[in-house]
Amino acid sequence: MLEKKSQQKTKSNRILLIFVCVFASLAIVFGSVFGIIIMINEANALVKLDGVTMEEGVVRCFGAYYKSLHLAGLKRAGISEAEDSVSFWESEYAEGVTHGELYESSFKNYLAGIVASNRLFLDLSSFTSEDEEYLDTRLDSFISYYGSKDAFNEEAAALGFDYEDFAEAMKLSLRASLAMKTVYGYQGENLKAQSAESVAQCKEYLATYSRVKMVLLCNEKITYTDGDGEEVEHYLTEEEKAEREALAEEMREAIANKAAGLDGAVTETMFDYVMEKSDTDPLMMESGYYFNMSAEQTANFYYVHPALVDAAIDMEVGEYREISISVGTCFLYKCENESRAYKNEENPFFSDFYSDAATYLFQNSVEILASEATFSDKYYELDPLAIPESNRFFISNWN
Repeated sequence: MLEKKSQQKTKSNRILLIFVCVFASLAIVFGSVFGIIIMINEANALVKLDGVTMEEGVVRCFGAYYKSLHLAGLKRAGISEAEDSVSFWESEYAEGVTHGELYESSFKNYLAGIVASNRLFLDLSSFTSEDEEYLDTRLDSFISYYGSKDAFNEEAAALGFDYEDFAEAMKLSLRASLAMKTVYGYQGENLKAQSAESVAQCKEYLATYSRVKMVLLCNEKITYTDGDGEEVEHYLTEEEKAEREALAEEMREAIANKAAGLDGAVTETMFDYVMEKSDTDPLMMESGYYFNMSAEQTANFYYVHPALVDAAIDMEVGEYREISISVGTCFLYKCENESRAYKNEENPFFSDFYSDAATYLFQNSVEILASEATFSDKYYELDPLAIPESNRFFISNWN
């Protein structure tokens, strides 16, 4: 009986040993195959960063798309002659820099940003089935538009890529767009958490704002909202104009005294006193105006009063400056930011603070990581300027 049990045990051990050997063999085979695939991808890559790669067809796909965006951006900036031609690319953009050199540098940074964003995404998340479904739906819409994959490839071939390259470019683009949301949440909502890290990040972005107090002295009329919420225009009398000019002269003299080191120099207390008598929005007197060129409210303000915003950003903390704007004379005092100012949701200058902060912080992270991206000799042989522009293969419109 004991001998029979021993034989059964020996037989079971042999079966187990065979299973382990077979499993190990399969692991070695598939591991080797996977390793070979990675090695092939790495060898064919024109751009790579820690496992994220782009082969030539993908780079050409991004190139056709990005060149179209680049030229459109130049035209919006007032460079009407922008076009995909040798003469334009050889023309001067700035002293010692051609438009072609600008584009090559910009495109290279764009590709580095794509692989860096993908690396950040893959470090923190993974492509879900919903992401795959969304991507497939977008890809299917392109095939439907062209009628078939063959028709798609026929047009794409003239640009140096095919459907598979386009699908990979779309996936890289989608993952890049998901990366910021993965890190900071939708519209930066993760930054609203009261963790030490999120508070530190918000303060880092707040430091990019310029805070100024303002004495506004209108020269013709003032606009205000009455008790019924209606906007009212009041044209100044000669007496009211004279009062404002007297305040302006008082400010000019005090600022000049400060510059000369004389008695009667302007102080923040004096500035606040004059501000109370001025036409400055009462709701903004205590907090001051916070300007940041990446913020929506600043952009709106800049559209109306560009010189004022430029001055506010240019000034040093503690500096006073006079600015002429369309509605009158404006005196600015640049002061330190309040550390918790962005938490005031009623302040219009922080209406988009968290989403803007997420963009700023994410771009900084991408920029640092992108500097580690490598470009092979094949990339430099490619000549990005030789890739034709095309807006027919739009790859970055992700919601």
